[in-house]
Amino acid sequence: MTHEVLTIQTLDAIEVQFVRAGIGGRSYAFLIDWHIRLLAAVVWFTVAVVVFDWNASASKTAFTWGAAVPAGLIYFLYHPVLEIAMRGQTPGKRWIHLRIVTTEGGVPGAGPLLVRNVFRLLDSAPALYALGLLVMLCTRDQVRIGDLAAGTLVVYDSPEPKGSLADTVVADGVAGRVAPLLEEWLERWRDLNPGQRDDIARALLQKAGVAGHETLKGDALRVRVRGWLDDDATHA
Repeated sequence: MTHEVLTIQTLDAIEVQFVRAGIGGRSYAFLIDWHIRLLAAVVWFTVAVVVFDWNASASKTAFTWGAAVPAGLIYFLYHPVLEIAMRGQTPGKRWIHLRIVTTEGGVPGAGPLLVRNVFRLLDSAPALYALGLLVMLCTRDQVRIGDLAAGTLVVYDSPEPKGSLADTVVADGVAGRVAPLLEEWLERWRDLNPGQRDDIARALLQKAGVAGHETLKGDALRVRVRGWLDDDATHA
């Protein structure tokens, strides 16, 4: 099956390619998430019913707030809470290797993620997400109304740089600007897609002739970048 590749300009005009998630992949992830949240809500409600049945003195109000309301919150807040906590993913999306990103390729903040979930009500109209699916069929990047409102895309979580990232750095003539680029990388660390930010840092460190970073990733790589920048500033 052929997937369309999206090219997004990110840190200092470096182009990164993402494989766009189509209706099939997104629907599969949604079904996984739907079963998880339904099961979680049912389990909570069932356990609460048993507990309140043991407690004969429990009032109807206590049952409502202890069983029905939490079960409803689990079901309806599943997507916004987990997408914020998992930085653009849910268990279903992670299982299918999907991720929500901004149109600039970064990790969306809580605001855009809440917006896309508020519009989920509109996307699901009149039933079974009919409107959302129709909009996805009619848009270039196969996004629903919530994505259009929030400025987000759903992509496969394996972004590949356009060619070698190190080659891109060389081609863009940034050899003398490694330190400023790494400073910007640090500033935008939390906003960059985890699948690409380590590659960017490694390519820049390699161009600067820095050793000992090849196996580092995540926070360890960020500490290495910060240490090199501090040493570079000391010897400047």
